[in-house]
Amino acid sequence: AWQSTFAVPHDVMGLAELFGGREAMIAKLDALFATKPEYVVDGYGYEIHEMTELAAIDFGQCAISNQPSFHFPFLFSLLGEEAKASKWVKELTTVFHATPTGYPGDEDTGTTSAWYILASLGMYRLCPGKKEWITFKRTVKSARILGKSI
Repeated sequence: AWQSTFAVPHDVMGLAELFGGREAMIAKLDALFATKPEYVVDGYGYEIHEMTELAAIDFGQCAISNQPSFHFPFLFSLLGEEAKASKWVKELTTVFHATPTGYPGDEDTGTTSAWYILASLGMYRLCPGKKEWITFKRTVKSARILGKSI
């Protein structure tokens, strides 16, 4: 339920209104990251790997190993809390490593790598149908794409 609650990338401000305003949504996001990484296996009848990964890497209910959580830190930035977005991106990227087991979960055909690269560069497209990028403090000093520094 935590992950599905925030699955409204096309109308974040409308979701904030439903929470009772910007401050209330920020408080709910804070609670998401602070709530123990517990889960219920009811629908599956057994523990699936996303559940195991959620509990193994404790970022509360932010399961950075799974796509439904990818946008959580960037919601802070959209709500005017760039420092919180940067803080969580910095913490979440610490679980990625340049090794064969360097992902916090499965790679899912490039999705997890794309998240890491964009997050490290300080940019994220919250809603693919919109021409807007959320920006925040990058976690890397420099990067090169096709031989050009960015």
